[in-house]
Amino acid sequence: MPTEVRLPQWGEMSEATVVRWFKEEGDTVEKGELLLEVETAKVTTEIEAMDSGILVRIFVPEGEKAEVGTLLALIAAPDEVIAEHSQAAAEIETREQEEEKPPLPKSSEVESTRRLQIEPRARRLAQELSVDLETVVGTGPNGRITTEDVKRAKSLPQKNTEDQWIPLSGRRQVIAERMLQASRETAQLTLFAEADVTVLALLQEKLRNRGIRPLHVAIKATAEALKEHPNMNAHIKGNKMRIFPAVHIGVAVDAEEGLIVPVLKDAETKSVSVIAKEVSMLAEKARNGTLDVMDASGGTFTVTNLGGLGIHAFTPIINQPEVGILGIGRMRETPTLSRGMVLNHYTMWLSLTFDHRAVDGAPAARFLNAVAGRLEDLSWLIP
Repeated sequence: MPTEVRLPQWGEMSEATVVRWFKEEGDTVEKGELLLEVETAKVTTEIEAMDSGILVRIFVPEGEKAEVGTLLALIAAPDEVIAEHSQAAAEIETREQEEEKPPLPKSSEVESTRRLQIEPRARRLAQELSVDLETVVGTGPNGRITTEDVKRAKSLPQKNTEDQWIPLSGRRQVIAERMLQASRETAQLTLFAEADVTVLALLQEKLRNRGIRPLHVAIKATAEALKEHPNMNAHIKGNKMRIFPAVHIGVAVDAEEGLIVPVLKDAETKSVSVIAKEVSMLAEKARNGTLDVMDASGGTFTVTNLGGLGIHAFTPIINQPEVGILGIGRMRETPTLSRGMVLNHYTMWLSLTFDHRAVDGAPAARFLNAVAGRLEDLSWLIP
């Protein structure tokens, strides 16, 4: 009986995108060998072959999405007849019937059919050679694009155009879809508060020697505030709200391939020093592509920092299904008038975006003030 390769579930994921097949139809596969790479929660994960045999069919090509449990491929013994496996045979028949249907007039549907007629190796070669598959004429069966077609297209003179169209694919596509979904499905409102962080500024050098930066202090302050305001440490789905006893803070990281949010687990139980070490480790893993799915799952609240890029304040977008996200702005020296005297203080803008379906403005403001208060009075931080 052929071995089914189906998309497993990690955490609360519901779907994933096939990024790359390491094998092609007809290739020999050994048990434990890397078979394909998928992306979910903006994290790439490799799937190994569960049995040895021949990769007889690939059902989900590179670049396509699949829901959890979807049949991705079949591995069979060299002399095995696939049709004997009824469930797989039924899915094969359905897939073949869909591929045999004539193209529909709608451009989106034509594009969907076209993507199914590109050899996996041809798709990879096109990416390596920077060949736009829209310009390639397929000479394979039913117009299927082959590697020879890609090589031929690469050798043709390229036209110079003023505009460059870059497809949103991979992680960029995931980010685009999640941001649009969050804007469409949540009642987002952003509050701003300016915290006097003069004491934090004066302690910067001392803290830096211990590997601690203002972001790490802000994360700890947020975790402490979330313990006092549990309605902000929650998820909302449909007409239900889930409040979490533990604080798992997602920390937005600017990686080469796009924004990714690894999660600092149980932040409320950890010291600032431990938070600094773990956040630095997670950020490094995010940037070198070694995060696993669990590293980027399970967040209950998110913190994002643009202060290092010189941004004062901004309106972050909620990381669904969370109900809040805190934006950290730059720390800057600000002249302040006090009792007729001009004093130089250091301030930091905080931006809290929250889902108004779950939290009203007043409790959200109290939470934001609680974070700001902890950044202003660091007696809780100093041993």
